[in-house]
Amino acid sequence: MDISTLWPYHAALMTAGFVVLVSSALIQSYFRRRRWWLNAHKITGIIGAILFIAGLLIANYMVSVATGVHFRVPHAYLGAVIILLVVANLILGYAQL
Repeated sequence: MDISTLWPYHAALMTAGFVVLVSSALIQSYFRRRRWWLNAHKITGIIGAILFIAGLLIANYMVSVATGVHFRVPHAYLGAVIILLVVANLILGYAQL
């Protein structure tokens, strides 16, 4: 399989993860008076993190097939930091419950 066919999936998953995490933040900010806000906030946070991790796995596969050399461009470092922050966000969110 040509790795260039996987790039749109990586981009779509990362974008969807970002949109879902922003939605989670908006739910927390604007719907706190509703009964369902906490469950919706948790579910969207988990879905957003899963989408980010799926995008990371596709990126990891693409780099492994192409060159095998990870972390040679700033984009890779930025992506790794974002993934770490997303996972830390999930862990800290559940740690306070």
